[in-house]
Amino acid sequence: MNKMFSYLAILGALGIFLLIVFIAYLPNRPPSLTTSLSNQRLIKLKEVQAQQKSRINSYQWIDRSKGIVQIPVERAIELTIQTYGETSSTIGSYQEPPAAQ
Repeated sequence: MNKMFSYLAILGALGIFLLIVFIAYLPNRPPSLTTSLSNQRLIKLKEVQAQQKSRINSYQWIDRSKGIVQIPVERAIELTIQTYGETSSTIGSYQEPPAAQ
């Protein structure tokens, strides 16, 4: 009798736990992904990517008083190669940056 009561208590506790988890999950369940929602997300993704691409490919003042400017990534790569050179003897070795002008 005591063994059966223990099993019932364990099953009851497990049932109550599962009921609480189920009730807590229902209001937090994400909405199903529909075609229109998927299309909206794709449009938003393309907008964000276009903004990022525009930002990394444009000139912009960061701090005019200090003379800090944002330049396109490709131009920064070109300037870095011009400044440090690209020879086999310098690749992978440390070089002091040029003195500020």
